Amino acid sequence: MTSLRLPNHDGPCKICHNLVVEVLTKLTDPDIQLEIIERASEACSKMDNYAQECKKIVFHYGPLILFDIEKYLETTDVCAAIHVCKVNQEAGIGATLLADA
Repeated sequence: MTSLRLPNHDGPCKICHNLVVEVLTKLTDPDIQLEIIERASEACSKMDNYAQECKKIVFHYGPLILFDIEKYLETTDVCAAIHVCKVNQEAGIGATLLADA
């Protein structure tokens, strides 16, 4: 099976940074945050004897985890960390966010 490669004018590094910006945009949306918490809570229902404890953990720690993920993505060049970009190859996510503001 052959894979289809689309022309890529931006390069993987820029695409990765754009993806991180998109994820950050979604994570700051209260409706998306609520949906994530709700889905995690629904997953707890499948844990039989631990469903209630799981839901307590989700509602207690879920918002904190989402906040920490958001801060991590804002302060860390994830694309360089996973070797899609060379360190300092592009302006980084912080500059991208400032440019969009």
